[in-house]
Amino acid sequence: MKRRHILCGLLLLSITFLIIQSYLFLYLYPAITKKENIEAIVKTLQLANIDIFLTDPHILKKVVQPELRTKSSSCSFLCHDEPVTWFGIHGNSIALYKQSSVKQTLEENRFIVREIFQQQTWPQGGAGVVANDDSNVEALGTTLTHILINRERYTVCISVFFSRGQHVFSYLWHHKLPIADLNELPWQLLSSDLQMLHFPGAYDKFEMVKVSLDGVSVLAARYPGSYLHQVSAATFIECNGTRAKQFFRKYPKDKSQNAKEFQQQALEIVKKAKIILDQLAVPFWLSSGTCLGWYRQCDLITYSQDVDLGIRIDDYNPKIMPMFKRGGFLLDHIFGKISDSFQLAFKFNNVKVDLFFFYQEGDTMWNGGTDYETANKYK
Repeated sequence: MKRRHILCGLLLLSITFLIIQSYLFLYLYPAITKKENIEAIVKTLQLANIDIFLTDPHILKKVVQPELRTKSSSCSFLCHDEPVTWFGIHGNSIALYKQSSVKQTLEENRFIVREIFQQQTWPQGGAGVVANDDSNVEALGTTLTHILINRERYTVCISVFFSRGQHVFSYLWHHKLPIADLNELPWQLLSSDLQMLHFPGAYDKFEMVKVSLDGVSVLAARYPGSYLHQVSAATFIECNGTRAKQFFRKYPKDKSQNAKEFQQQALEIVKKAKIILDQLAVPFWLSSGTCLGWYRQCDLITYSQDVDLGIRIDDYNPKIMPMFKRGGFLLDHIFGKISDSFQLAFKFNNVKVDLFFFYQEGDTMWNGGTDYETANKYK
């Protein structure tokens, strides 16, 4: 009996101690809101002169569509039900971040900070034809690609956006987040289905402006609708430099003057077509032989002497023909009809340019082709 009384007393004492401890914790460390977390992180980076910008699609959709905003006077934009809030910094800010005390400051404020480093698999400052060439990886080393910051149940992911490509073909690119390395973390990253978590991403460079969301000042795309339009199609597939090297060892690259001239003209054609189709908000892709050249040799097939682009028929815009004509393209032929096997054939400086339109039937995408000499139609 006496032993039972002692055990009951110890149990009661333990419960009392836990209650007091919980009360003191809540009193000393009151619950922190998602907005307070975001504001603390943003301000810490800004004080280090690091330009942090908003990339979270759930928040940017609220900017574009007012009806989606949370009905709260203090947190209409930043508060949403997703487990992660997404931001970005530019690759040229990495040095500033490393020199700063950002991580230390955040950790002193009870944040958990996890820095993700991954192999930098392209030459600094450019896209690089041998982007996936394993022989280059060791020389290039690793680079900071993501910063994960967590406090209580709120997580912020800052992705590093690198500038790649040259001139009109320059773009912003980020690594995927390596999920396999995060299994031990208590953050709910795995429940997110965002593209930027599972795949590398590429985006057209965008102008940024300072905006105030729920009283938090941060940079964001001047035209958030344009940025959001890219998110769903931003998955980036790197050309395989190892395969390209193997191909050129077997079939040496054509370095003739004719090949060089075709390459220059083909790149000019893709550049002009991109400008026109972007203006019309018409998504397109490299198709047929042009796509084969990218896949097989990370290059153009110079002997093909044409450029092939693909467009979904659902994205057809009647302004395509007049816009291409104004851009210096000569309409050569119109094959098929919009409801079946439609194809536009242009010429630009004697280089043939084919716009193939693709149709969807169930899970299958197909395009029609017409033989120029026989008029035979292929599917």
